[in-house]
Amino acid sequence: MSIWECIELLNEFVDESDPDLDEPQIEHLLQTAEAIRKDYPEEDWLHLTGLIHDLGKVLLHPSFGQLPQWAVVALHKHGAYQYLMNEEDKENLKWLHVFNKYDLYSKSKVRIDVEKVKPYYLSLIEKLNLGGLSLRQDDTATSFTQPPRPTTASEDEHLVSKIHAILDAVADRAEMHAIIGAQRNDWNHLFTNSINAISLTASLMAGISSIPVGEAAPHMLAFKLSSVILFTAATGMMLITSKIQPSQLAEEQRNATRLWEQLGRSIETTLALRAPTQRDVDEAMEKVLALDKAYPLPLLPGMLEKFPEIVEPTRWWPKIQPKQSPQAGGNGWSHELEGEMRGILRVLKAKDEQQYTTLGKLLLNMNKTLAISGPLLAGLAAISSGLIGSPALGPMPAFLGVIGGVLATAVHTLEHGGQVGMVFELFRNCAGYYRRLQEEIASNLGETDVQKRENGELFEMKVALQLGRSLSDLKGLASYASPLCEDEDIKEFAGKLF
Repeated sequence: MSIWECIELLNEFVDESDPDLDEPQIEHLLQTAEAIRKDYPEEDWLHLTGLIHDLGKVLLHPSFGQLPQWAVVALHKHGAYQYLMNEEDKENLKWLHVFNKYDLYSKSKVRIDVEKVKPYYLSLIEKLNLGGLSLRQDDTATSFTQPPRPTTASEDEHLVSKIHAILDAVADRAEMHAIIGAQRNDWNHLFTNSINAISLTASLMAGISSIPVGEAAPHMLAFKLSSVILFTAATGMMLITSKIQPSQLAEEQRNATRLWEQLGRSIETTLALRAPTQRDVDEAMEKVLALDKAYPLPLLPGMLEKFPEIVEPTRWWPKIQPKQSPQAGGNGWSHELEGEMRGILRVLKAKDEQQYTTLGKLLLNMNKTLAISGPLLAGLAAISSGLIGSPALGPMPAFLGVIGGVLATAVHTLEHGGQVGMVFELFRNCAGYYRRLQEEIASNLGETDVQKRENGELFEMKVALQLGRSLSDLKGLASYASPLCEDEDIKEFAGKLF
């Protein structure tokens, strides 16, 4: 769609935010341009500025996504954008003040003869090299002589329907994971308390059954058999809980809930800012599938391995592609920013991810020891209880039964009451958090065409927020990008959140 076609498109609606005009927007554009042309006849670039200054309002039109009013016509306080200005902007500010006199509160009911002035403005568009510029429905400019086929209203509605279907599924997944997470957290408490009560009761019965009370003691046999049965039950329950690790299951579901809710908010933000594209739909589907794979809902089959051979960061995201935000110039990127990102990338890999992977290995080995020791001690106590009263063994079976039961209770409490599996899962998730950030940085740095990268200044701010650092703090990590710097020389961590 050409520049003039977009101007004519503005005839179809009135800007609700305009305080002093009830006429179509094209009238305001032409009134502004003609008034400037009258007072500044030599400044033809300023005439064209008056003509196109509200052209962005085509985003209110259904053909361009029908964005909400607040997203297109932003309100701000006086001087709110001054921090973005450079010296050239400040020098040109005088022309903005000139322009404002013809734009703000200067509208008129006097109609402009469009056909009469149209040839002049078409010539300006050609003269100032805007003749080959066209606008397309994904809100970006292109210099193609033949613009892409406009998206029809039915296609827009179809994409919106798709993204809403994905959003509904995401909300449903978040709710299901939250419910299952609460259930598995209850499992952990119930199993821990029940197994401990059973083990201690069995230990008490084993002790009572070993007390000599004379020749005829049938009630002692009942205590002995009861302790054997309870110890056997405790052993079986410990084996099950050591296998499934309820506290770790609960942590998996808590993190899954957080990530599903995060994905839902991301999709809602996209819908609030603009009409969705096919790429938005495809990316959302990829993220849904990646999360489903990372955090399966069923307990069996499909449960994540609780004692992996190799400790790796949790992965819940698909392959990362740079979020393109092309603009004139370097797209916010500079050699200094690239060096800063390379330094951050190196610190993340050498320190942050490595720290949580190492801690995860330590916790995994500790949990393996506890998972084996608890059932082993309970099983030993069960066998010993069955041998209580044997003349050849004397008091040793009773001693082993009582002590084994108490130790099994202590080990089980440390493992599941201390939620060692949950802490291991937390460490894996933290390592995954930093691995994902590394891939985001590497993806942008790996794109040689800076125009295809995410805007550098925006990306730097996002990285700073994810690391819990200020922008000035972030710049201090640039020195670690030097090949002269060894990994052993890195003394700080990139992240300060956890």
